[in-house]
Amino acid sequence: MGHQVRFFLSPEDVEALEDRLRPLGEYVLLLAEGERPAPLISAKNAVWPKAKGLRGRYIARVCDLADVSYRLDEKSGSYFIDELESPVIEVGIWPVRDNQIQMGRLYFSSTSVSESGFKLPKDKDFVGWAKKVLKAAVKGLHREQNFYYLGVTAETLRQEGKVELVERISDATRVYTPDSIILRRGKA
Repeated sequence: MGHQVRFFLSPEDVEALEDRLRPLGEYVLLLAEGERPAPLISAKNAVWPKAKGLRGRYIARVCDLADVSYRLDEKSGSYFIDELESPVIEVGIWPVRDNQIQMGRLYFSSTSVSESGFKLPKDKDFVGWAKKVLKAAVKGLHREQNFYYLGVTAETLRQEGKVELVERISDATRVYTPDSIILRRGKA
C-alpha cells in the first residue's frame, strides 16, 4: 500500500521541512540512478539542494542502506532504486521557476511484492519511521482542498501574487488557486 503527502513548498519551506525531519533519526538522501547497484548518497546530503530541487532522490535511514534494492534498465545501462521493494521514501521537490512552485510529494510503499506476486509487509520499523516522516513533513503546513498542503512561505507568495502553484501533467498544467483548479492545455 502506498502512502504520500503532496505539497507546495518554497525554498524556505524546504529548509523548515529539513529541520522537522532531523530529530527523526539519521537518514541520507540517495540518488535514484547509478552505474552500479549500490546506494549512491547525494553529495549535498547535509544541506538539501534547493536550487535544483530534489527530483530523483530518496530518503533512507542509514540502518536500511543494505536493504535498498536496485533494478537494471537494460536500455540505459543504469541501475535505479526499486522503491516498491526498498525501505525508502521517494522525494519530489522542485525549485521555483518562472514564478511557479510545482507540486511535490513524499511517497513510500508499506508493502513489497513476493516472487509469487503476493503483497508482503515491509519492515515494521521502517514503516513506522516513514509514517513519522510524512507526519512531520506536513506539521505546520496549511491543508488545502483536502488533498495537498501549502508551506507558509509558499502561501504568502501566492497571496501576494508572486507565484503560481502548478502541477504538470502529460499535456497540461493544473494551476491551484485558493478557490479553484484551472487546467491549461499544452506543454508548459
